[in-house]
Parts: sequence; C-alpha cells; structure tokens
Amino acid sequence: MTVGIILALGILALLVALFYSRRVNAISIDSGASSPEEVEKLTEISSAIAEGAMAFLKREYRILTLFMAFFCHNYHVYCK
Repeated sequence: MTVGIILALGILALLVALFYSRRVNAISIDSGASSPEEVEKLTEISSAIAEGAMAFLKREYRILTLFMAFFCHNYHVYCK
C-alpha cells in the first residue's frame, strides 16, 4: 500500500514537472522584447544561464557519483 502511494506520488510529480517544463519552454524570448537589440541581449542572457546551469549539474553529478561510490563501498564492506 505504502509503496503504491509513493510510486503514484512520484509519477504525479514527474507529470507536474513535465507540464511546467513545457509551459516555460513555450514562452518565446521575442514576446517579451520590444526591439531586436533587446531580443539579442535576452538571448545572450538566456545562453549564459543555460551554460551556468549545465556547469552546475555536471559538478553536482560528479560529486553525487563520488558519494554513491563511497556509500556503496562502505555498505559492501561493513554491512555484509
């Protein structure tokens, strides 16, 4: 019963994330700008944010991988 609730809530969370992701991606940079120069500046800012986010995620996943390797090693050594 509990596992079913957890899985259902997990699926619901993924669907909500997909909904909001599509909603955000549907917004065009052109709709918020009044001039071509402003569109260019907004595109530049958007690219810088995307680059920074990917750098953060790469670092985050590297640290998470090290943590999981350490955790699995210790579990294997001390809990078996």
